[in-house]
Amino acid sequence: MSKRDATESTGSSQSGDDGLALATLERLPDALIISDTTGHVRFANDAAIDLFGLQATAGASLDDALRICPRLAEMIRQTSQSGTPQSGCETPRTLGMRRLLARSVSVPGTGCCL
Repeated sequence: MSKRDATESTGSSQSGDDGLALATLERLPDALIISDTTGHVRFANDAAIDLFGLQATAGASLDDALRICPRLAEMIRQTSQSGTPQSGCETPRTLGMRRLLARSVSVPGTGCCL
C-alpha cells in the first residue's frame, strides 16, 4: 500500500484524460505539490509525500506540509502573490538529506505548483 492509500483516496470516478493525467502526476519521480491561493495543499504526489512526509497531503497548510523546508513555502507564497516563477534551493531540516532544488510556477485559477 502506498502512502497515498493510507492518507487519501483519489477516487475511482476519474475517467478518460483526467484519470490518466492524475495517475501520471501521482507517479512522477519528482515531488509535485499544487497549492491553492489560500496557502493550502490541493494535491501532493507520492514522491512529495515520500520527501516531505504524511503532513504534505491535501488540505494541509504549506507551512505544515513543508516544515522541513520553510523557504520553499515562502517561495510558493511569493509566486502566488506575484505570478512570477521562483527558483530556489534549501537544505531540509532532516539528517542525511542533501539540498533540494525547486521551482514554483503560478497555475491560473488554482494557485501554485512546486
